[in-house]
Amino acid sequence: MILISIKDIITINYGFTGWEMTKKEKLLEKFLSKPLKRDLTFSELETLFRGLGYELMNREGSRVAFWNKVTGDIFDLHRPHPEDTLKFYVVKKVQEKLRFILKTEHSV
Repeated sequence: MILISIKDIITINYGFTGWEMTKKEKLLEKFLSKPLKRDLTFSELETLFRGLGYELMNREGSRVAFWNKVTGDIFDLHRPHPEDTLKFYVVKKVQEKLRFILKTEHSV
């Protein structure tokens, strides 16, 4: 088994090699960190997914989806309320989706 760091993934996928990370790279690192962070917000998630080429679509009630019109990929979840902080299970779901996105982008 080969272990690869989040910084290595970012370097491979986005060509980052310097010390200064973009906001998207910082958010990727934050969302993919272990142990899972408990202070991640929907606003940060929206910024990250928009940076990855996704658009936010509002659905019924608090349900929203991030849609990538290039790939057709959809990621749906409930917008947290009344606070902006994501639930622990949502962060796990986000990590799984981000790993899928990074794996897919890297294999193309």
